[in-house]
Amino acid sequence: MEDQASLVNELLNCYTITANCTLFHEASEPGNYPWIFAPESRRKTPFPQYVGVRSSYHTLMTKLLLQYLTGTPEPLDTESDDTPDISEAKTKCLTKNQNQNVYHYVFLVGESCYNTTGVECGKCYKTTVDTTEAASPAFLAGVTENYDWSSGQFPTWTESIWKVISGRLFLQGSPAHDHGIFAMGIIILVVSLVSVFWLDKNSAIIFTQQKNVEVDNPVPVEM
Repeated sequence: MEDQASLVNELLNCYTITANCTLFHEASEPGNYPWIFAPESRRKTPFPQYVGVRSSYHTLMTKLLLQYLTGTPEPLDTESDDTPDISEAKTKCLTKNQNQNVYHYVFLVGESCYNTTGVECGKCYKTTVDTTEAASPAFLAGVTENYDWSSGQFPTWTESIWKVISGRLFLQGSPAHDHGIFAMGIIILVVSLVSVFWLDKNSAIIFTQQKNVEVDNPVPVEM
């Protein structure tokens, strides 16, 4: 549970606080974001959450992050076992994509394989996560030339537009807060019971009534 909580915290940090975060560094590709920027030029704010039809760093890092979290490390047969060349290891990893369409092999930086300035090593991951171009058949070569755009046979615009972009976070309070409220309720209950018992037991002393003195044959007083 602690590992899951740490993962959720890091995901929230990457998507809502800053894109220059640990998880994006580990899930990145050598030679791609963020290593194509100098350390002082890397983004300090989160990526825009709106995703359009064109690719962006937001969609790129989301894909790589899913591949990193769901993929399994794949061993590589390299000439040097101690510090294999990154280019050699990446080439061997991507070669595994040939002659098969079930898995997608990607070469990612991984944990403890980078420093502030650049990448020192990497790992090959076998995953089922991939992206594909969502292109309408109307724009395919051989179709566009003779396509009747008024026929409506194929969709020609698929991007959704939101006038207002918003998001909601549902956070659970600390268990210590709930425990404190429960303990306070128990204390108030015990004090109330003791107070009611003591008041009931000593009610004759606390709530004494004055006795009315009746006089027989009262004598009228002349004014």
